[in-house]
Amino acid sequence: MPHGEEEMEAAGGEGIDALPNAILVHILGFLPAEEAVRTCVLARRWRHLWKHATSLHVLVDDGEFLGTAAKLQKFVNHLLPLRKRASLDMCDLSVGSRKWHNETVRRRVNDCLRHAASRRVRFLRLRICLMDPCWDIEEHELENLPLVSRHLTRLELHGVVLRQGFLDLPGCSALEHLVLDQCALGARAKMTSFKSLKHLSMTRCIISTQLRTRILAPNLVSLRFEKNHGITPMLDSMPLLVDAYVNVILTCADTCKLQRADDEEDCDCDSCDCSDSTGGDSDDCDCDSCDGFDNMGDGNNNCVLLKGTGT
Repeated sequence: MPHGEEEMEAAGGEGIDALPNAILVHILGFLPAEEAVRTCVLARRWRHLWKHATSLHVLVDDGEFLGTAAKLQKFVNHLLPLRKRASLDMCDLSVGSRKWHNETVRRRVNDCLRHAASRRVRFLRLRICLMDPCWDIEEHELENLPLVSRHLTRLELHGVVLRQGFLDLPGCSALEHLVLDQCALGARAKMTSFKSLKHLSMTRCIISTQLRTRILAPNLVSLRFEKNHGITPMLDSMPLLVDAYVNVILTCADTCKLQRADDEEDCDCDSCDCSDSTGGDSDDCDCDSCDGFDNMGDGNNNCVLLKGTGT
């Protein structure tokens, strides 16, 4: 319950002041964080309401209130401790690409990310690039630490680099929706387990060209895989899948020019999990060249089919 709630609600009022505090803190959740904080000067009743806003929206970019690293650091250093243990329904963090290059900005945004995860947030969205398309994704790397939240059900990431540590999501046991847009999956993101996941969307992402990413999502109901670059992931069995949209473009990097010596048919790459010879067990396919872009030499870009979509 917000500070002094009984006293403040007993005071009554007209218009918006007639609303109970539970509704007011929900309304404050639609405002940018700095505007929600400014409501503390409206009246005595509003002094502490912003600390309990159910959503947190932080925008860091040129021309915005939080337009410098120094201002962001000062704001976040005061904001997070004052919120104490107030819970969050949603946390929306947006950072301009140029600002992300500042170490202080990266550190404070990561602080907000971890703070939200520790406050029972259900919907977490992080956008590092506010332009579309985003041209410098590979410079937007997050902390390589696992995200842990038993309450998180929806995670949206836009324009960030994801290493194996962050993608290790068993700590998010309630996660059902995962949206990756214009993200880059690190070279070591070989095995990704999303056992609770029901909806997965990967669009315009850069996927590893060194190791084939393997995705375990046995409870997946819907899949969207569109205009991604790199080696197509291998998806394990998805028996509950109802809806899937797959659009593999020319920059798919897993075509094969090799042929079998006996019947001269195209090489069967179903067992080829990698782009080097260290991970392939097939006698029919040398993984060293099986996954190269356009290595058939004739412009044919027939990519390896996503495993699991038909099982």
